[in-house]
Amino acid sequence: MKKLITLVLALVGVLALVSCSSNSTPANMQDVLKGKQLFYYATNDGSDFASVNIADIPSLFNPDDAYLAIQNYAMIDLDGDGSEEAVVFVCGVTGDTGGYLVLHSSDDHVYGYRTDYRTFENLKTDGTFIYSDDLGSKEGVATIGFTQDSLVITDVLSATGQAYTMDNFMISGKKATQEEYNAEKENQDLKNNVEWHEYPIS
Repeated sequence: MKKLITLVLALVGVLALVSCSSNSTPANMQDVLKGKQLFYYATNDGSDFASVNIADIPSLFNPDDAYLAIQNYAMIDLDGDGSEEAVVFVCGVTGDTGGYLVLHSSDDHVYGYRTDYRTFENLKTDGTFIYSDDLGSKEGVATIGFTQDSLVITDVLSATGQAYTMDNFMISGKKATQEEYNAEKENQDLKNNVEWHEYPIS
């Protein structure tokens, strides 16, 4: 009997640990993804917010391109608070430039923040991703966090230079060699990729 009680208590402890470590999707996030609830879209660098339906997301990237559409989305805890964000990918039917919109739930509201198509490449389950700029002068690996009214991108790895020729390398904000940088990039590639789902949500 004592062994049975011990086994039951151990099982309860394991289940408690699993439930504490798992991420949850806020109910209002599901409603936003299904078009049942509006979200607040950050305009003017986060100083203002407009109420938007998910069907209007493609026009936030280019109101003149009727072929832009939400292609897929991923659910992931980007900031490590135990609550999942949605990363929504927008693209045209022929691969036209779109970008990503991050949906973040806070204080019973969902907020949306737009980023361009050079972010969230190879998004990993730990929330890290590869990014680059449009001039070919910077690339790296980053994470995302949130303030009260904005999205904050923080470098984990970065390489800067000119015209795709990088000569300055940083790891966690500290100077590094190219070899050290490349080794960390290889470790990044080994991480598990996030699962992307086709839109619309079922």
